[in-house]
Amino acid sequence: MGEGVSRALLIAAPQPGIEFVHRDLSLVREALLRSDYPASAITVLDTDQATGDDIALALDNFLAECEDDDFALVYFTGHGVRRADADYLVPAQANPALLRSLVKVAPNELLAKLRSAATVMLCLDSCRDEADPDIGTPPRPEASPERRNVVLVQACVAGERAMGTEDGSFLGRALAEVLSPDTPWRTVSEVLTHVKRRTEEIARDNGSRHPVDVTWLGSLLGDAPAGPSRREICASGPGAGGWTAAMHDSPLWARVTSDEVVTGRLKDRISLLIDRTLRIRHDAGRRQKAGPDLWEDLQFPERLLVQLDRLVPDGPEGRLSPLEVVVLLAAPFVREAAVACSRRALAELYPPTGPAEGETARPGTGDTYRDHLGHDMEDVRRAYQQIDAKRRRLRSAGAETAAVAAEQWLRHRLPADWDQLWCPPEDGDGIGALGSMADVLGLLTDAAEYAAFLEITSKATRAAGCGTRSSRWSPRCTPGPGRGPRTGRSGRRNWPSA
Repeated sequence: MGEGVSRALLIAAPQPGIEFVHRDLSLVREALLRSDYPASAITVLDTDQATGDDIALALDNFLAECEDDDFALVYFTGHGVRRADADYLVPAQANPALLRSLVKVAPNELLAKLRSAATVMLCLDSCRDEADPDIGTPPRPEASPERRNVVLVQACVAGERAMGTEDGSFLGRALAEVLSPDTPWRTVSEVLTHVKRRTEEIARDNGSRHPVDVTWLGSLLGDAPAGPSRREICASGPGAGGWTAAMHDSPLWARVTSDEVVTGRLKDRISLLIDRTLRIRHDAGRRQKAGPDLWEDLQFPERLLVQLDRLVPDGPEGRLSPLEVVVLLAAPFVREAAVACSRRALAELYPPTGPAEGETARPGTGDTYRDHLGHDMEDVRRAYQQIDAKRRRLRSAGAETAAVAAEQWLRHRLPADWDQLWCPPEDGDGIGALGSMADVLGLLTDAAEYAAFLEITSKATRAAGCGTRSSRWSPRCTPGPGRGPRTGRSGRRNWPSA
C-alpha cells in the first residue's frame, strides 16, 4: 500500500429494523484486517458507543491524528434522514424527529480537526429519503478548496433510500468485497469505481436500483485530484477477483427453463457463497495455519464455468432448471472451500512436510473427529504409496520445499473421499476451519431451496395463466405503503431488516 498509515473509523448505529449494521461493520473490519491494516489503526464505535457525542469526539481525535501521507476511511452504517437541503445521520439513542439529536452531514464541520493533507474517504451508508418532493437538484456539499483530498461517498442519491438485507447493506457488502485482498483493485479511484459498480449490481440482483453518490470535496466540478485518487489503500491479489464476475456473467443463466424466473436473487446468494469461500481460503493460507497452497490455481473455477456451458447441449435439451444452474455454478467454489478447509484441518495433525519415515499419524485409536481425520489421511497415503514414498525421501534428504509440495498434493486428494468434511460434528469436536464448511453448505442450501421455490412458483403461475411480479427488496428504513415482504432464506417470508 501507499506510504503513511492506513487507518479506519468504523461506526455502526443500529435502529429498529436495521440490525444488520453490525454485519456491515464486521465485514468491512475483516476486509481491512485482511488487507494488512493494523488492528490498532481500526477504531470501532458500535451501538451504545455510537451516540452523537461519541461520534463527534471519535471523529475529531481520528482526524487530528492523520498525517500528510496517511489514508483515513470513515465508514458510518445506520439510519439517515434528509431535511430541506441537508442530510443527517441518526446516532444511537437519537430521535430522528429531533434535529438537535442528529449529526448533520456538513463536511466543513465534520472535517474541522483535519489539519493534514491525508487522503480521507468519508463513506456514509445511510438513507437520504425524506427530502421535500419539490427540492429538485440538491446543492453540492459545502467544503473548503483545501479539502480536495477528501472524497464523500453516500450510499444513495438525495431523496432515495439505501438498501440492505440480513446479509448486510448493499454498499457495505460491496465495500468489504472491494477492499479485500482477493480483488485486484488497490487505489482510491479503483476502489470507488468498483464499489459503485458492485453496489448497483447487488441491488439489481435483489430487484432494486441503487446509484452511489461520489463527490470529491473542494472541487467545483467534482473531479478526482491526481494524488489522492491514486493513493493505494488496500492489498490486492491476482485471479480470485474474477470469480464473482465469471459466475454472474455465465451463459448458463440463459438456459433457465422458464423466462419468468428472476435469477438475480440466485446470483446474489452464490456471490455470498463465493465471498465466504475466499475468506476461508485466505484464512487457511496464513503461515501460522496451513500456509500458502503450492498447488492453487485461481483461474480454475473460471475455466470450469466456461467448460460447463460448452458441455450442455444446444437446443431444447439444453434447458436447465434454476436448481440445476445453481448447483453447477456453485460447485467449483464449494470445491475450493472444501480443499481449503481440509488443508487447514490437516495442518493441525501433521507438520508441513508430513510425517517422517516410520512415523504414524498423531491421532490415536479413539473415536474422535481428529482420529477419523488422521485415519482417512493415512488411507490417502496408502492409495498413493509412490507419491508418499517420494515425499518421505525428500523429507529425509532435507529437500523441504519439494517435500512440502508432495505433502500438499496428497492433502488435495483427501476431500474427494472424506465424508465427514460435509458433515461437521454438531458437538463442536471439529478442528481447524472445518466448521466453515457448514456455512458454505448452508449458503448453497439457501440458493438451492430458493431456486426450487422459483421453479415451483413459475410453474404454478404459468398454469394459472397470469404473469409474475418481481419482489421488491429491502429499504434500510421501515417499509412504506406498497412495499411488500421479501423472500428470505429457505423461502421464508419476512420484512427486510433495513
